[in-house]
Order: sequence, then structure tokens, then C-alpha cells
Amino acid sequence: MPPRAFGFPVLLLSLFLSFVPSVSRAAMSAGDIRYCDQTLEQFRQMAMSTSGTMAEKQRVFAHIQKNLFTLPQCKNHPQAKARIAEAEAMMRGESGDSAKKKGTGGKTVKAKRHHVPEAVATKCVSLIKSAKGIDQIYGGFKNSCSFAVMYAYCVYRPKKGSWTDGMDCEKNKVSSGFLIDPNGTDGNHTSGGQRVHWVACRWGRTKNSYEGIDPKDVKWDAGRKQITFRCGE
Repeated sequence: MPPRAFGFPVLLLSLFLSFVPSVSRAAMSAGDIRYCDQTLEQFRQMAMSTSGTMAEKQRVFAHIQKNLFTLPQCKNHPQAKARIAEAEAMMRGESGDSAKKKGTGGKTVKAKRHHVPEAVATKCVSLIKSAKGIDQIYGGFKNSCSFAVMYAYCVYRPKKGSWTDGMDCEKNKVSSGFLIDPNGTDGNHTSGGQRVHWVACRWGRTKNSYEGIDPKDVKWDAGRKQITFRCGE
């Protein structure tokens, strides 16, 4: 059962289940796929905007993600199995905050650092470039480092109506909260614009071992034409 603190996005998912027709298609159209992806992104943004630690936000979003891709409307999505597996992995994870509390033994906990420079992992992440299959529709990112990362990204001057239209850098639509395992990949919408901008922070040894650091204050800097952020505790 999701934490009570996140009842609002979970309630919205319940409403979504109530009003959307239960139509299952063996082969989903591009419009069907776009609908599920856009719905997932809307819930991601709502979960990330709630109060609580990043690990708590990730867990509640994981519940939403798993439920979404078990719905008749989205269960035949090309990435449904991968998204469900990813959600289940996040649901099993323990937040860094909880781990710290268990290990303090009543001792004073060190003040959290505003920015942890050594956790910046943007160079670990690169674009997936492929002309075949699912990557042609989605694109995505790969992590070349031996630890998991959380990344945020936006697309500079996306083509109107493209898959990336809702991630316009110049409109400060920087999408965040994405995880990639060590030496892993993550399918995402990256095609349809002039270029893609991204930033990343070390998350932990794996996606299930959050170390208490993640991207914060993520926003588009119009003057410098880049994403600004910090890897904060």
C-alpha cells in the first residue's frame, strides 16, 4: 500500500481508472502509445512535486507506474513489461533516509550537504542512437558507469507534435526522476528536436540502493542554454 502522504496522486490514478474505457488492443497504435507515455509523465511530475524525500516520491510513483501498465489500455505497450519490472524494483528499495536513521544509534546525524560535487554523474550518461525497433520511436539514454544514476533531461526546440513536444527546454519543461542501473539503458523520448540536454547524479550502487543524493533545483537556464542543477542530499 502506498504511503498516505501521497494519497493525492494515487487518488488521481483511481479517477483515471474510473473514467477511461477499458479497451485492450493486441497491437497498440502510435497514438495509444503516446497516450500511455503522456499519462505516465503527468503522474511522474505530480509525484515529484509532492512533499517527502526523493526515495518516498520514487516509491509512490512506482505504485502508479506499475498500475498504469497493468491496465487494459496500456498492458500491450511495447515497454510494459520493462516498466512494470522497473516499478517493482523501485518498490522493493529502501530510502537512504530510513537507512541512516537505523544506523545512527542515537548519535547526531551530520548536516546534509547542499551540493555534493563528487556525485555529479552527467558524463556517465549518453544518448542511445539507433535506427531500429523501439529506439527509433523512443530513443533513450545509457549509463556507462558502475553505479546507478538519476537523470533529468529536456529537448531543445522540439518539433511541434513530436514525441518530445512536452519536454521543451525553452518552456522549462525539464523532466526528472529517471533511473538507470549500472551500465544499463533507459528507453525515453529523445527524438524530434534540435538537441537533447541532460544532467545526472549518482543514485547508489543499484536502483534499489539509494544513497540519499539526487538532482535538485533542476531548471533550464535560458541565458546559458543549459540545465542547471545540484546533486543535493
